Amino acid sequence: MYTYWLVERLKDTNITANCIRVSAVRVDVSKYSNLPSIMRFIYSLKGKFALSPEEMAETYTYLATSGEVGSITGKYFDEKRKPVKSNNYTYQTENIEKIMNLTMSYFKQDSGLKEKTPKNSTTPAN
Repeated sequence: MYTYWLVERLKDTNITANCIRVSAVRVDVSKYSNLPSIMRFIYSLKGKFALSPEEMAETYTYLATSGEVGSITGKYFDEKRKPVKSNNYTYQTENIEKIMNLTMSYFKQDSGLKEKTPKNSTTPAN
């Protein structure tokens, strides 16, 4: 939904925006010593059907650098580099506005993202 919002704002530019469906990616469970045994078992089963991190990285790299998709914008790609449809809910303007309003409300909270004048800068004279 963020991508669809961004594409609308960039429509009069040469900037493109797309998103990628992150499928199951194999996890090295040995790096997570506190992972419960049941989760280790589940991840080992899931890993048999999952992409390797390298395969997923190839998809990201291709979509970011390939001339074949350089002019494509507003698409949702799967792990095989194919455009797919996202849920119908994600295309509805009203729903996009709701998620963006919620997101912007978080930015306005005490997150350090408020507009502030840096300590070492000067305010331009009027």
